[in-house]
Amino acid sequence: EKIALYRNANVLLDTQVRDGLNLGPFEFLACHRDAAPARKCGMILSEFTGCSRVLQGAVQINPWNTPQVIAACDRMCRSSPVDMEERFSKDMEYIKDHTLLNWAVAFLQDLRAARKPDDRTYIKYGFGNTVRVMSLQAGFCKLDTDEVVLHAYRNSRTSRVFFFDNEGTLAPDLRNLYSRTRQQSACSCAEELHSKGAPPRASVLECLRELQRDPKNIIVVISGRSKVQMETWFASVPDIGLAAEHGWCYRLPAISGHDWYVTRSHPQLCSQTTSAASSPGAAQAAASAGAGGAAGGASTGIETWKKIAFELLKHYVHRTQGSYIENKGSALVWQYRDSDPEFGRWQAKELSQHLREFMFGFPVEIVEGKGYIEVKLAGVNKGEAVKKILSKISNIRGDPDFVLCIGDDRSDEDMFQVVQKKRRNF
Repeated sequence: EKIALYRNANVLLDTQVRDGLNLGPFEFLACHRDAAPARKCGMILSEFTGCSRVLQGAVQINPWNTPQVIAACDRMCRSSPVDMEERFSKDMEYIKDHTLLNWAVAFLQDLRAARKPDDRTYIKYGFGNTVRVMSLQAGFCKLDTDEVVLHAYRNSRTSRVFFFDNEGTLAPDLRNLYSRTRQQSACSCAEELHSKGAPPRASVLECLRELQRDPKNIIVVISGRSKVQMETWFASVPDIGLAAEHGWCYRLPAISGHDWYVTRSHPQLCSQTTSAASSPGAAQAAASAGAGGAAGGASTGIETWKKIAFELLKHYVHRTQGSYIENKGSALVWQYRDSDPEFGRWQAKELSQHLREFMFGFPVEIVEGKGYIEVKLAGVNKGEAVKKILSKISNIRGDPDFVLCIGDDRSDEDMFQVVQKKRRNF
């Protein structure tokens, strides 16, 4: 009876105010598939029905707006056969392309794409809402500290170099700066970006001091924090090497004194520094930045783009439940891995477009990763810092025969890759 009614009707009027899965409009279209062009049907659908978003040929109405419903019915009754056929064809093409078979094939393809690769090993870690799945290469083996590390350490004849990541390795990771669940007063402005975090415990600092007592050992701590904060945290460890701002600037007291050097000079930042140098002392600092010393005023250029990016990222934290901002010194990261996957990807795509517009002209690059959007200084990473530091050590002391890198983050992979390449040259 319903099919017979659909085939003889010219217009379908659906005024539902709350809807779930509604197949009526699709069935109505299917019943008129073989009808003559002069007998093509039309539809008036409530804007509250789910199918109104995909059936673009239908006239949408608000069922609570009676004059609008009357006007839509009058419009549909006065429509010409050409207009009715055009509306029908538009929706019929959608139905033909979205059959049950096509849906099943697409589902199986997505399921296959989401399958974990067979050449990797997967380990769960964490508890409750913090549980994560970590993938490792099938041939991954744990580093044997007794047989490999200690043996190489004791047999070292020239110099030993240690590269340590700070937060997550030497100290707890407290970089989740701004989340929607926190009060805005906890971190309401870009000046507070460096306020979160904690130094290593006293026992860890004592271990670093013990290692530093051996003149053959060179220790470098690499972090995304500012150089001022790094100096404060590790002031109790004499002559320790520091690489701040995610490797943008570094110092090696045991090799080249307490001066700071930059791994990659950015003309835009140097020009901002030079324009701010009104006194002779400031001019001298700006000159040292251009020559390789990282002057303190150069960080003003970093904070300029960081303030702009932070305000934009903070706006998207408010709009995306489960997202937060992470500070890495020379980079800002918007993490959305804990938010709704589909909505998070949609917001990330929109945020990426806005960032590319707002950051145009700044020496930064936008990196889109799985579950995050990162804004960072172009060409700056821990790998570049390690490469510069090892080259400086080799030029002054000769090639080291012991290099140990320890980290816990994806950004530390650049560091590991550089050491692996250098290993062939030592």
